[in-house]
Amino acid sequence: MDSDFIAYQRYVVQQDLAERLDRLPIITHYVDEGVCSRTEVRPNFQRLLLEAAAGAIDCVAVTDMDRLSNDLDGESHLSRFFQRHGVLVVECHSSKGILVRVAA
Repeated sequence: MDSDFIAYQRYVVQQDLAERLDRLPIITHYVDEGVCSRTEVRPNFQRLLLEAAAGAIDCVAVTDMDRLSNDLDGESHLSRFFQRHGVLVVECHSSKGILVRVAA
């Protein structure tokens, strides 16, 4: 995954949360740059799961559920996992057009 796309996802999440909430919560980013979401062998993804299970996280905000898992079975499993641990999963979307740099 390209670092520009990761920066874009961070921007979208922060902007969407800023529009929804009175004040921004503490945001921790869990990024496994260059690793496909089809695998669970992602160090920061594993850290996210451990912290969720420990009760250290109450909400996970993503630009799309496929950022967590690339297949429906995985998404379903993760949804149940987060629900069991009291973690709300929120999909964030950009409400305004933004200029994204494209390689020529």
